[in-house]
Amino acid sequence: MTHDYVRCLKDPSSKKVVLVVPGANSDIEMNHIRAVVRQASKRGYHAIVVNPVVPPQDSVKALEIIDYRQDHALSRSVAVTKELFGEDAQIYAVGFSLGSNYLLKHLACHSDCQRKCGIKAAVSVSGAFDLPSTCVDIRNATLGLYDYYVLKKFKKVFGSHRFKVQDEKPTIFSDGVLKATNLYEFESMTRVRALGMKSAAKLLREISCNQRVLQIKAPLLILAAKDDVVTKVDRIPIDDLKKSPHALMAIYEKGGHCDFFFAKKSKRSGKTYHKEFIP
Repeated sequence: MTHDYVRCLKDPSSKKVVLVVPGANSDIEMNHIRAVVRQASKRGYHAIVVNPVVPPQDSVKALEIIDYRQDHALSRSVAVTKELFGEDAQIYAVGFSLGSNYLLKHLACHSDCQRKCGIKAAVSVSGAFDLPSTCVDIRNATLGLYDYYVLKKFKKVFGSHRFKVQDEKPTIFSDGVLKATNLYEFESMTRVRALGMKSAAKLLREISCNQRVLQIKAPLLILAAKDDVVTKVDRIPIDDLKKSPHALMAIYEKGGHCDFFFAKKSKRSGKTYHKEFIP
């Protein structure tokens, strides 16, 4: 895992930082990520983007399989943020899609993340809360195109890089990994084997943040759209979030998947899309 960062030219001494956690195989080149970075800079914030996409450099010889059941990955991103912008950096985190799940899991791991990590508040955009059901939704959505697109990128990584686990178990990914037909099957052949688990269903359940939202103490804004076919609104644990004094949710009629920055107005009426706030 690497990080891309942009310092605010408007206020180089600013202590305010936006930490962006993208979704699967997304990085700073994606339109919605670039939009956040630009707006952050305009408002006097530095920006740092977690980059889960494997960099092209030949220097990357052996990659680690990240165990997202643990909090190490996001904790490392917080540490890198402080190395770049100071221990007293005021961090405001934004998670998209699958990245939102990892961010919320991180927040839930700490009873006082604001004090321990410096994350003052967080935003979840089109967040994935229950990963087993989301995998099924992705496979059935848009004729399977989204599943195919992400799977294609994953296969490219596994087909062109060697992983540290292969040093101990050279044949761990040898039988049929590149023949996987969907993300669920791919996880079964890769991360599940590397972590020594029995099934992808168990792994995805343990990674999911849906049962831990009441443990989040940092101020949290959740943005979701009813027309999102990738991370569906009915997968969000709304009843639990209603009980939280720290969470506020805005459900939009339109917005697609991570498309709130571009789908602001209806082409027919020119009116802003309706949103429903759940305090």
